Amino acid sequence: MNDDIKSHAIARMQATLSEAFFAPVTWRHNDPNFQNVRSDYYNIWSNIPCGHKKYSYFALYEKLFGHLRGNAVKLLELGVFKGASLRSWKAYFGHDSVIVGVDINEECREHDAPSLNRHVRIGDQSDPEFLAKIIDEFGPFDIVMDDASH
Repeated sequence: MNDDIKSHAIARMQATLSEAFFAPVTWRHNDPNFQNVRSDYYNIWSNIPCGHKKYSYFALYEKLFGHLRGNAVKLLELGVFKGASLRSWKAYFGHDSVIVGVDINEECREHDAPSLNRHVRIGDQSDPEFLAKIIDEFGPFDIVMDDASH
């Protein structure tokens, strides 16, 4: 991507998502910036162990997803890590939501909880056939989050 296109894309993202989204911060629960966060999702997330997120994500999540609470949301998250995000999204969206996580790490399978409508599938997100199987099994999705390819 040439520098002009990249600069334009970053400027559009900043205008859409706000400067706070791009602010340099740490990703730990102890970050003092978290003291200023006011968000229902943050209140849920902060009580679930093993989570790590940039504090400025929480206001954005409320802005983008707050109106979906209480609906039967289908969310696909690429990247499971220790399962904190899957658990917090399930709590945020509620009982009727279906939360699906994808990861290449077999150990992430331990976060699969079908009785809670929280599912984990092991595979490579860059494999179109694997993703097609996920969509066939659970889709279409209301929200797709890529928290894996970084």
